[in-house]
Amino acid sequence: MPPPSRRRRRLMAAHYNAIVTTRMISSTHNTTNNNNNNNNNNNNKKSYGDDGSVEESKEKMHGALRVSLPSPLANYNRKRRKGMLFKKWAIQERLRQQQQQQERQERQERQ
Repeated sequence: MPPPSRRRRRLMAAHYNAIVTTRMISSTHNTTNNNNNNNNNNNNKKSYGDDGSVEESKEKMHGALRVSLPSPLANYNRKRRKGMLFKKWAIQERLRQQQQQQERQERQERQ
């Protein structure tokens, strides 16, 4: 397999950095003022403020930000696939042209 091209490598790096930053954001962002309550995984949590008031907090899922990131190579791969398809089509087209020429020549020879 060839080494990844410079462009591809840059895309991957950008993608990875995006993931890392969103991970950091999502992990630090979801802190509610819940005293001695460490299980942050339930979405509908009551947290008790200092004065004893109850706040309902709809907490974001940790992975939500991370999941919605599209693959950085999607565009690259799409274009690549398009190119491959075009190449296939071009080859077929060339073959078609050759066949038509042969048929024409045969017709001319018959006449």
